[in-house]
Formats: sequence, C-alpha cells, structure tokens
Amino acid sequence: MFGLALIITMKQIPKLLGVDVHEQDFFLGLWHTIQALPDTSLVTLAVGLASLAGMILLERFLPKLPAALLVLVGSLAVSAASDLSEHGVAVVGPLPSGLAPPQLPSVGWEAVPLLFGGALGIALLAFAER
Repeated sequence: MFGLALIITMKQIPKLLGVDVHEQDFFLGLWHTIQALPDTSLVTLAVGLASLAGMILLERFLPKLPAALLVLVGSLAVSAASDLSEHGVAVVGPLPSGLAPPQLPSVGWEAVPLLFGGALGIALLAFAER
C-alpha cells in the first residue's frame, strides 16, 4: 500500500510543479523530476499548493462539506476569472457537451500483456485489503 501511495504521489508531483515528466519507472521519474525543478512554473505551483491547503483546511474545520468538490468549483471560478492558461497553468479547455454514446471498449488480445501487470497489482491490493 505504501508503495502504491509513493507511485501515485510521484505521478502527481510533476503536475503540481508544472513540469513534463513522462517516465514510467519510479526512480527514473523521481530523478527526472529533480532535474526539472529549475523549470517549475511558480504560478502552477501556487495554484496547486493553494488547492491542497484549501482541501486540508476544509477537511479540518468543515469536515461535513465536500472539500474536493468545493476546491474544484473554486478553482474553476478562479481560472475563469483570471485566465490562468495565459499565465502558464495547464487547463483542460472546453469540454464536449452531452453524453457520449454507450459502447463496449475494443480491447484485443495484443493488449493482454500490457494490462496484466496492472490487473495483477489490483488483485494483490484487493487481496491485501481483506
């Protein structure tokens, strides 16, 4: 469980810093993140830290409110009001309206080796939680 938490954290830190690190290996990703520290976007870092602080404070002082949802709505409002994308913050952009039509995914046998490792990890976590 701790290893999974480290991997998830390592995947999110470059996004918090506003740097591009696309490494699958944990230690290489950590090394590339350290190397990319001088390229940190200070505006992106400020937005990320303010969002984290907002969620922590809301959870601490108003635990019955949905902290993540409130921070999301607040972030959307701040982004729209101050046009954060013009200041170097990566934003999603316009979203398509309406619902996507339901369909089954097309996964062929060639994807089985790619999916096997993740499926095994999920199975081990589910087993460890029992």
